[in-house]
Amino acid sequence: MKIFNFSLVFALVFLSAIPGVKAQAQPSPFAGNWMLDREKSNTGDNFPEKLKNFKMAVSGDATTLNVKSQVEGNVEVRAAGHGAITPVTESASMMRRDAQSVSGTESSANGGKVNYGGTMALFFTVNNASYNLNGEEVKIDTDQGLVRVRAKPDKTGKSVQFTTIRRMKMPKGEMEVTIRETWKLAEDGKTLKLQRMVETPSTRDEIIMFLNKVG
Repeated sequence: MKIFNFSLVFALVFLSAIPGVKAQAQPSPFAGNWMLDREKSNTGDNFPEKLKNFKMAVSGDATTLNVKSQVEGNVEVRAAGHGAITPVTESASMMRRDAQSVSGTESSANGGKVNYGGTMALFFTVNNASYNLNGEEVKIDTDQGLVRVRAKPDKTGKSVQFTTIRRMKMPKGEMEVTIRETWKLAEDGKTLKLQRMVETPSTRDEIIMFLNKVG
């Protein structure tokens, strides 16, 4: 005859009732390693030809996301009708100098917003970031200026929107850069659509990438 262990059951119930003792959080549906599907992504003018690969390693749960991104390829920030301005770099210390160069080219544009064919949007890839998914804005003071960050998933949990506003110090004042990024998971959870829009007073650039889950 089987003997039921009431003491074990009581212990489990008791622990679950204690404030601060919680079940382990379920990993985010975005968690995993992601790699660029170049063929699927390269469908329009806003895809840098020299982009070889884009990788993300994502971890976290329903409250936080930790994202490590990697850009592969000698991609150059290039406006239509202009020469290359500067290589895309993952180094935050280079961002201020590169933004100054970009700003100089923007000022020479003949009205309207300059389109960079996805290269500017790719330039603003952050190589290592952590996000709180409560929708509240977080302010961060950096050497390059104030950064405001907000991230919020939708009700399904399969889409999340990131908004980053940077005030960058320039020789003649400050320039505000707004970055809006949306992630959308396919129904099977194995394909991720990443859409990033970058906007400055004279620039609006967008890149759309499809990533496949590889681990």
